[in-house]
Amino acid sequence: YFFDYQVYSSFSFYLLELFGQIIQQSHLWLWHVGGLGVVNGSNLLDGLDTFAIKLFTASYLTFVALGFFYGNSAVILGSLISAGPLVGFLFFNREPAKIHFGEIGGSFLGYTFLLLSALLFNSLRFKYFHFRAMSIALIPLTLPMVELAVSFIRRIYNKKSPFSGDKLHVHYIMKNEFNLSPTLVADIMSLFYLLTGLSAITITYIIHPLGALLFHIFTVTFVYYSVGKKFWKGKDTLSLSPGNIITYMQKKKVNIIDSSAIDHFNITVEKPDSKKSDKDAA
Repeated sequence: YFFDYQVYSSFSFYLLELFGQIIQQSHLWLWHVGGLGVVNGSNLLDGLDTFAIKLFTASYLTFVALGFFYGNSAVILGSLISAGPLVGFLFFNREPAKIHFGEIGGSFLGYTFLLLSALLFNSLRFKYFHFRAMSIALIPLTLPMVELAVSFIRRIYNKKSPFSGDKLHVHYIMKNEFNLSPTLVADIMSLFYLLTGLSAITITYIIHPLGALLFHIFTVTFVYYSVGKKFWKGKDTLSLSPGNIITYMQKKKVNIIDSSAIDHFNITVEKPDSKKSDKDAA
Protein backbone atom coordinates (compact mmCIF):
# COMPACT_ATOMS: atom_id res chain seq x y z
CA TYR A 1 0.00 0.00 0.00
CA PHE A 2 2.87 2.38 0.77
CA PHE A 3 4.38 1.76 -2.65
CA ASP A 4 1.01 2.39 -4.31
CA TYR A 5 0.64 5.66 -2.43
CA GLN A 6 4.09 6.85 -3.52
CA VAL A 7 3.45 6.12 -7.19
CA TYR A 8 -0.10 7.42 -6.95
CA SER A 9 1.11 10.70 -5.44
CA SER A 10 3.32 11.22 -8.49
CA PHE A 11 0.32 10.45 -10.69
CA SER A 12 -1.75 13.03 -8.80
CA PHE A 13 0.81 15.74 -9.55
CA TYR A 14 0.55 14.80 -13.22
CA LEU A 15 -3.23 15.23 -13.05
CA LEU A 16 -2.80 18.60 -11.40
CA GLU A 17 -0.52 19.73 -14.20
CA LEU A 18 -2.87 18.31 -16.83
CA PHE A 19 -6.12 19.77 -15.51
CA GLY A 20 -4.85 22.73 -13.53
CA GLN A 21 -7.02 24.55 -11.03
CA ILE A 22 -10.07 22.32 -11.45
CA ILE A 23 -8.69 19.41 -9.45
CA GLN A 24 -6.51 21.59 -7.26
CA GLN A 25 -9.36 23.66 -5.88
CA SER A 26 -12.29 21.31 -5.47
CA HIS A 27 -11.51 17.70 -6.35
CA LEU A 28 -8.03 16.86 -5.07
CA TRP A 29 -9.54 15.02 -2.09
CA LEU A 30 -11.50 12.81 -4.49
CA TRP A 31 -8.42 11.78 -6.42
CA HIS A 32 -6.54 10.88 -3.26
CA VAL A 33 -9.29 9.00 -1.42
CA GLY A 34 -11.19 7.52 -4.34
CA GLY A 35 -8.03 7.10 -6.40
CA LEU A 36 -6.28 5.03 -3.77
CA GLY A 37 -9.43 2.91 -3.53
CA VAL A 38 -9.40 2.30 -7.27
CA VAL A 39 -5.68 1.44 -7.39
CA ASN A 40 -5.68 -0.93 -4.42
CA GLY A 41 -9.08 -2.36 -5.33
CA SER A 42 -7.72 -3.20 -8.78
CA ASN A 43 -4.93 -5.19 -7.13
CA LEU A 44 -7.43 -7.18 -5.07
CA LEU A 45 -9.27 -8.22 -8.22
CA ASP A 46 -6.24 -10.05 -9.61
CA GLY A 47 -7.04 -13.29 -7.81
CA LEU A 48 -8.02 -15.92 -10.39
CA ASP A 49 -6.93 -16.87 -13.89
CA THR A 50 -8.40 -14.46 -16.51
CA PHE A 51 -10.51 -12.81 -13.77
CA ALA A 52 -8.83 -9.40 -13.74
CA ILE A 53 -8.47 -9.29 -17.53
CA LYS A 54 -12.17 -9.82 -18.16
CA LEU A 55 -13.31 -7.45 -15.40
CA PHE A 56 -10.96 -4.70 -16.55
CA THR A 57 -12.08 -5.20 -20.14
CA ALA A 58 -15.68 -4.71 -18.97
CA SER A 59 -14.59 -1.46 -17.30
CA TYR A 60 -12.88 -0.25 -20.48
CA LEU A 61 -16.00 -1.10 -22.50
CA THR A 62 -18.04 0.98 -20.05
CA PHE A 63 -15.66 3.87 -20.67
CA VAL A 64 -16.06 3.32 -24.43
CA ALA A 65 -19.86 3.44 -24.07
CA LEU A 66 -19.64 6.67 -22.07
CA GLY A 67 -17.25 8.11 -24.64
CA PHE A 68 -19.70 7.38 -27.45
CA PHE A 69 -22.66 8.62 -25.43
CA TYR A 70 -21.02 11.95 -24.58
CA GLY A 71 -18.94 12.35 -27.74
CA ASN A 72 -15.49 12.04 -26.15
CA SER A 73 -13.08 10.54 -28.67
CA ALA A 74 -10.12 10.75 -26.27
CA VAL A 75 -11.87 8.44 -23.78
CA ILE A 76 -12.83 6.02 -26.55
CA LEU A 77 -9.32 5.89 -27.99
CA GLY A 78 -7.67 5.69 -24.56
CA SER A 79 -9.96 2.83 -23.50
CA LEU A 80 -9.30 0.82 -26.64
CA ILE A 81 -5.53 1.36 -26.39
CA SER A 82 -5.58 0.28 -22.74
CA ALA A 83 -7.74 -2.77 -23.42
CA GLY A 84 -5.67 -3.91 -26.42
CA PRO A 85 -2.71 -5.36 -24.46
CA LEU A 86 -5.11 -7.32 -22.26
CA VAL A 87 -6.10 -9.41 -25.28
CA GLY A 88 -2.49 -10.45 -25.79
CA PHE A 89 -1.99 -11.03 -22.07
CA LEU A 90 -5.05 -13.33 -22.04
CA PHE A 91 -3.12 -16.03 -23.94
CA PHE A 92 -0.66 -16.30 -21.04
CA ASN A 93 -3.23 -15.82 -18.28
CA ARG A 94 -5.65 -18.50 -19.41
CA GLU A 95 -6.32 -21.35 -17.01
CA PRO A 96 -3.86 -22.61 -15.87
CA ALA A 97 -2.14 -19.22 -15.96
CA LYS A 98 1.57 -18.91 -16.67
CA ILE A 99 1.85 -15.27 -15.51
CA HIS A 100 -0.25 -12.77 -13.54
CA PHE A 101 -0.40 -8.99 -13.39
CA GLY A 102 1.10 -8.72 -9.95
CA GLU A 103 0.95 -5.56 -7.84
CA ILE A 104 2.60 -3.35 -10.44
CA GLY A 105 0.33 -4.51 -13.25
CA GLY A 106 -2.85 -4.09 -11.21
CA SER A 107 -1.76 -0.65 -10.05
CA PHE A 108 -0.98 0.46 -13.60
CA LEU A 109 -4.43 -0.59 -14.81
CA GLY A 110 -5.97 1.26 -11.87
CA TYR A 111 -4.08 4.39 -12.94
CA THR A 112 -5.45 4.06 -16.48
CA PHE A 113 -8.98 4.01 -15.03
CA LEU A 114 -8.23 7.22 -13.13
CA LEU A 115 -6.81 8.92 -16.20
CA LEU A 116 -9.81 7.95 -18.34
CA SER A 117 -12.16 9.13 -15.60
CA ALA A 118 -10.29 12.45 -15.40
CA LEU A 119 -10.47 12.89 -19.18
CA LEU A 120 -14.21 12.20 -19.12
CA PHE A 121 -14.79 14.60 -16.25
CA ASN A 122 -12.72 17.31 -17.91
CA SER A 123 -14.93 17.25 -21.00
CA LEU A 124 -18.25 17.00 -19.12
CA ARG A 125 -17.60 19.86 -16.71
CA PHE A 126 -18.18 22.37 -19.52
CA LYS A 127 -21.65 20.95 -20.23
CA TYR A 128 -22.90 20.10 -16.72
CA PHE A 129 -22.40 21.06 -13.10
CA HIS A 130 -19.22 19.63 -11.59
CA PHE A 131 -21.16 17.29 -9.30
CA ARG A 132 -23.15 15.85 -12.23
CA ALA A 133 -19.99 15.43 -14.31
CA MET A 134 -18.21 13.78 -11.40
CA SER A 135 -21.04 11.26 -10.91
CA ILE A 136 -20.80 10.22 -14.56
CA ALA A 137 -17.01 9.90 -14.47
CA LEU A 138 -17.12 7.67 -11.37
CA ILE A 139 -19.50 5.04 -12.81
CA PRO A 140 -16.78 2.81 -14.36
CA LEU A 141 -14.73 2.98 -11.13
CA THR A 142 -17.41 1.37 -8.95
CA LEU A 143 -16.14 -2.22 -8.83
CA PRO A 144 -12.58 -1.67 -7.49
CA MET A 145 -13.84 0.86 -4.92
CA VAL A 146 -16.58 -1.52 -3.72
CA GLU A 147 -14.09 -4.41 -3.67
CA LEU A 148 -11.74 -2.50 -1.39
CA ALA A 149 -14.49 -1.12 0.88
CA VAL A 150 -16.16 -4.52 1.34
CA SER A 151 -12.80 -6.19 1.99
CA PHE A 152 -11.87 -3.65 4.66
CA ILE A 153 -15.27 -3.90 6.40
CA ARG A 154 -15.22 -7.72 6.23
CA ARG A 155 -11.81 -7.91 7.87
CA ILE A 156 -12.72 -5.43 10.59
CA TYR A 157 -15.92 -7.42 11.18
CA ASN A 158 -13.76 -10.48 11.83
CA LYS A 159 -11.46 -8.43 14.09
CA LYS A 160 -8.53 -8.55 11.71
CA SER A 161 -6.38 -5.84 10.25
CA PRO A 162 -8.05 -4.31 7.18
CA PHE A 163 -4.69 -4.71 5.40
CA SER A 164 -4.37 -8.47 6.06
CA GLY A 165 -5.08 -10.80 3.16
CA ASP A 166 -7.78 -13.46 3.13
CA LYS A 167 -9.57 -15.89 0.83
CA LEU A 168 -13.05 -14.47 1.44
CA HIS A 169 -13.32 -12.38 -1.71
CA VAL A 170 -16.45 -13.15 -3.73
CA HIS A 171 -14.46 -14.66 -6.59
CA TYR A 172 -12.70 -17.05 -4.20
CA ILE A 173 -16.02 -18.03 -2.63
CA MET A 174 -17.55 -18.74 -6.03
CA LYS A 175 -14.57 -20.94 -6.90
CA ASN A 176 -14.05 -22.76 -3.60
CA GLU A 177 -17.57 -22.99 -2.19
CA PHE A 178 -19.65 -23.21 -5.37
CA ASN A 179 -17.05 -25.33 -7.22
CA LEU A 180 -16.92 -23.08 -10.27
CA SER A 181 -13.85 -22.93 -12.47
CA PRO A 182 -11.82 -19.69 -12.48
CA THR A 183 -12.76 -19.13 -16.13
CA LEU A 184 -16.48 -19.48 -15.39
CA VAL A 185 -16.23 -17.16 -12.38
CA ALA A 186 -14.47 -14.58 -14.55
CA ASP A 187 -17.14 -14.88 -17.26
CA ILE A 188 -20.04 -14.49 -14.81
CA MET A 189 -18.56 -11.55 -12.91
CA SER A 190 -17.39 -9.64 -16.00
CA LEU A 191 -20.77 -10.07 -17.74
CA PHE A 192 -22.57 -8.93 -14.58
CA TYR A 193 -20.34 -5.88 -14.22
CA LEU A 194 -20.68 -4.92 -17.88
CA LEU A 195 -24.50 -5.19 -17.77
CA THR A 196 -24.77 -3.14 -14.57
CA GLY A 197 -22.41 -0.54 -16.04
CA LEU A 198 -24.49 -0.21 -19.21
CA SER A 199 -27.66 -0.07 -17.10
CA ALA A 200 -26.14 2.76 -15.07
CA ILE A 201 -25.39 4.68 -18.27
CA THR A 202 -29.06 4.27 -19.29
CA ILE A 203 -30.19 5.56 -15.89
CA THR A 204 -27.86 8.52 -16.34
CA TYR A 205 -29.83 9.55 -19.42
CA ILE A 206 -33.33 8.71 -18.11
CA ILE A 207 -33.09 9.89 -14.48
CA HIS A 208 -29.87 11.48 -13.16
CA PRO A 209 -26.14 10.62 -13.04
CA LEU A 210 -26.13 10.50 -9.24
CA GLY A 211 -28.97 7.98 -9.30
CA ALA A 212 -27.01 5.93 -11.82
CA LEU A 213 -23.88 5.96 -9.65
CA LEU A 214 -25.83 4.98 -6.53
CA PHE A 215 -27.61 2.22 -8.47
CA HIS A 216 -24.27 0.84 -9.63
CA ILE A 217 -22.74 0.93 -6.15
CA PHE A 218 -25.82 -0.60 -4.50
CA THR A 219 -26.16 -3.38 -7.09
CA VAL A 220 -22.51 -4.48 -6.87
CA THR A 221 -22.52 -4.27 -3.06
CA PHE A 222 -25.80 -6.21 -2.81
CA VAL A 223 -24.45 -9.03 -5.00
CA TYR A 224 -21.24 -9.15 -2.97
CA TYR A 225 -23.21 -9.35 0.29
CA SER A 226 -25.68 -11.93 -1.01
CA VAL A 227 -22.92 -14.27 -2.18
CA GLY A 228 -20.49 -13.81 0.69
CA LYS A 229 -22.53 -13.24 3.87
CA LYS A 230 -22.78 -16.97 4.65
CA PHE A 231 -19.00 -17.37 4.59
CA TRP A 232 -17.83 -14.07 6.06
CA LYS A 233 -18.80 -14.66 9.69
CA GLY A 234 -15.86 -16.01 11.70
CA LYS A 235 -15.62 -17.24 15.28
CA ASP A 236 -15.02 -13.80 16.77
CA THR A 237 -16.83 -10.89 15.14
CA LEU A 238 -17.27 -7.19 15.81
CA SER A 239 -20.54 -5.30 15.88
CA LEU A 240 -20.29 -2.93 12.93
CA SER A 241 -21.50 0.23 14.61
CA PRO A 242 -19.52 3.41 13.91
CA GLY A 243 -18.43 3.65 17.55
CA ASN A 244 -17.16 0.05 17.68
CA ILE A 245 -15.27 0.44 14.41
CA ILE A 246 -13.57 3.65 15.57
CA THR A 247 -12.66 2.09 18.93
CA TYR A 248 -11.30 -1.04 17.26
CA MET A 249 -9.16 0.94 14.81
CA GLN A 250 -7.80 3.11 17.63
CA LYS A 251 -6.50 -0.02 19.36
CA LYS A 252 -4.41 -0.92 16.32
CA LYS A 253 -0.82 0.24 16.74
CA VAL A 254 0.65 1.93 13.68
CA ASN A 255 4.35 2.77 13.77
CA ILE A 256 5.33 5.71 11.55
CA ILE A 257 8.97 6.38 10.78
CA ASP A 258 9.97 10.01 10.39
CA SER A 259 12.18 9.92 7.29
CA SER A 260 13.61 13.37 8.09
CA ALA A 261 15.23 11.92 11.23
CA ILE A 262 17.17 9.30 9.24
CA ASP A 263 20.43 10.47 7.67
CA HIS A 264 21.54 7.11 6.27
CA PHE A 265 21.16 3.39 6.79
CA ASN A 266 23.21 0.29 6.04
CA ILE A 267 22.08 -3.10 4.80
CA THR A 268 24.17 -6.09 5.85
CA VAL A 269 23.75 -9.46 4.18
CA GLU A 270 25.16 -12.28 6.30
CA LYS A 271 26.16 -15.65 4.94
CA PRO A 272 24.41 -18.58 6.61
CA ASP A 273 26.51 -20.68 8.97
CA SER A 274 26.99 -23.97 7.11
CA LYS A 275 27.67 -25.94 10.30
CA LYS A 276 24.56 -24.58 11.98
CA SER A 277 22.48 -25.22 8.90
CA ASP A 278 23.67 -28.86 8.76
CA LYS A 279 22.86 -29.28 12.44
CA ASP A 280 19.36 -27.82 12.03
CA ALA A 281 18.74 -30.04 9.00
CA ALA A 282 19.77 -33.10 10.99
